[in-house]
Amino acid sequence: MMRLTTILALFFYGVVLSQKTIQDVECVSRIGGTRLVTLLSDNSLWWSAADDSWEQISKNGLPNDKKIVSAHLYLKYGGLSGKSTLIAVLEDSTLWWFNENQWELVKNITVEPGSNIKIMKPYVKFGGMGFATPETRFFMLRSDNTLWWATPEDNYKKIDLGGLPPNVEITHISTYQKFGMMGSSETRFVVSLADSSIWWYADGSQWNKIDMQGLPAGYKVKNMITYLKMGMVNEGRLVIQLDNNTIWWKSVQDKGWRALDMAGLPNDQKIKSIDIYQKFSISGETRLIALYEDNSVWWYADKQGWKKYELKNLLN
Repeated sequence: MMRLTTILALFFYGVVLSQKTIQDVECVSRIGGTRLVTLLSDNSLWWSAADDSWEQISKNGLPNDKKIVSAHLYLKYGGLSGKSTLIAVLEDSTLWWFNENQWELVKNITVEPGSNIKIMKPYVKFGGMGFATPETRFFMLRSDNTLWWATPEDNYKKIDLGGLPPNVEITHISTYQKFGMMGSSETRFVVSLADSSIWWYADGSQWNKIDMQGLPAGYKVKNMITYLKMGMVNEGRLVIQLDNNTIWWKSVQDKGWRALDMAGLPNDQKIKSIDIYQKFSISGETRLIALYEDNSVWWYADKQGWKKYELKNLLN
């Protein structure tokens, strides 16, 4: 009897180990539809196809002895269109592009011994004529609590932390472009700290604290993202997930935060991560993505509420 119990225990333990989980989801909108990319617990990468099925991404070119820590999908603009671009961070803090079914090392980005990339966010810096001269850049938080940015052609440039509270851990980072006159743009870096305060920074200024008015007492920020809401008036927006499983947003111009309607979402599961994108269409509809701990993925849009993504063959 004891032997049978042991065999059953080992069987169910093996089943649990063999079950894949979604570690993270990121998304972009482009001409032809929305694309999502996921990193699974078995360290495989997948992205969504046009028919809503999922395709595994080749690891051709990546070192076999290094795990993928994170994968990021962003839109690299060219003229009036955009190309979804995939980049991965490995456990040795190297960055790799995915191009034509082959991974290529971003050769000029290196990290000194004793430090590593904790969080990396790719973004596109627009030139003096708006979309005419876009440039890929990387915004990074290192394990020593320092912030850096880089281009694929240059190594890191350190960001001044003047104005931030000393000795407080940075927990999340994000960035967006603020457009000015004649198509010029200014990068806004945004961070949240371990004390759940949120701060923004631009070149030539110190860090400025963002008003947290309207949030519930005792709130704790679990996730934070920013984006540029494009339309008749372009405006930066912030979205946060609190530890009570609610999502809140605000425009950088507003003082108060607004709670997002959570009707239709699972009540017995926690949100694991969030992402946001603006639909590549005339309407420019904003969509929010939420990954739950039960491996379900949901999207939200104004006037449509929450809808569940079809994952089809992703976890089979």
